[in-house]
Amino acid sequence: MKRLLIVLSAIVLVFSATLPSLAFTDVSEDMFYYDAVNFLQDEGIVVGYGDGSFGYELNINRAELLKIVIEAKFFEEGTESLSSYSEMSCFEDVPANEWYTKYICYAKEQGWVVGYGDGTFRPAQNINFVEALKIVMEVFGIDYQETDPWYKGFVDEAASRNLIPLTIDEFGLIISRSEMADMITRMIMLNNDELDEYLDERTDYRVDYDSILNGENVSEDVPDESEAVEEDSDVLGMNCFAEFDTIAGVYDRFDCGDDVVEELDFVPAFQDLFPNENVYISNNEALLNEGVLYFTTNEETGAGTVNNRLIKYDISGGEGAVLYEEESVEGDMLVLVGTDLTDNLLIVEWQASDFAPSVCYSPWLSEDLYSIGLSGGESLAPYVPPQWKIDEGEAKVVDCL
Repeated sequence: MKRLLIVLSAIVLVFSATLPSLAFTDVSEDMFYYDAVNFLQDEGIVVGYGDGSFGYELNINRAELLKIVIEAKFFEEGTESLSSYSEMSCFEDVPANEWYTKYICYAKEQGWVVGYGDGTFRPAQNINFVEALKIVMEVFGIDYQETDPWYKGFVDEAASRNLIPLTIDEFGLIISRSEMADMITRMIMLNNDELDEYLDERTDYRVDYDSILNGENVSEDVPDESEAVEEDSDVLGMNCFAEFDTIAGVYDRFDCGDDVVEELDFVPAFQDLFPNENVYISNNEALLNEGVLYFTTNEETGAGTVNNRLIKYDISGGEGAVLYEEESVEGDMLVLVGTDLTDNLLIVEWQASDFAPSVCYSPWLSEDLYSIGLSGGESLAPYVPPQWKIDEGEAKVVDCL
């Protein structure tokens, strides 16, 4: 009876269960206010432009700002109740039945905006930070002290609640649409008692009156998140360890740190995949992602030939599947070692010499490193690890020597 040697390696996939992908063509995950734009889009508060863009770097005018703030205020019940305000003409330059009319006229009635001395509102005029912040504070009912200068009171109050985007470094700064998105998202999260969760590692960074007065851009103090994510998520290490009874042939427990998945009976799945083979697990590590275990198997078929398979096992469904299969006549083994930043599995081809006790080895220094998607495929693609991972591998080899 054939012996099947299963080598298991593990990792956490950071981006699998996070925020959904943006449809906006000009917004990517490495942008500073990505989460804010994404949140407002998911809630239907912003829809972007006809060409599919959000206008991340564009300035925002007074009408656009007011529309988005009011949509955010009423994002649960909607703004249909304001439709009657569309027929008004509440300022000299705000005619009836424009897309912005109901928002401006409703805001005027509520006392949130007063316009200019000449009777105009100037809807197309770009809005600066203190003007935008005052409107946001008024709409969401945040009280503040009257001060001199006129904006210090609500800037201080907003700072005390951590409501100011970290890139604000001038009181008269013409804000961008992305800064607007962050300011409004902070306000919504504050009302939902979720502000710290939204800010996450940025919670301890805060813009206040003095930092703006001194022209400090607090965002520059925040570590580069793209680099931090890369180092944390490219390879996070082993997170699941199997315990099994080789005599009984039952593989019934996976310890995944804080989460222990018990009573996993692999035998039916493996019998379906390998009906004539005696399954034997020797190296007890697995990759766990959203209830699915991934691992590689290396079946010695004789005469130095190894049949390599990439396997996934659905815990809830109790089903296994072969994602990739390759036979090596030279006895080389494919071993799962991690994932890249786009949720591709990383596999290294190990040669027999790599297992010699006298050899100090790191897969990240291998010329035989490949990637493949979570759904598998017919071939492996060459993979070059990031420089920080190569440096880490070289350091470990030096320590080994």
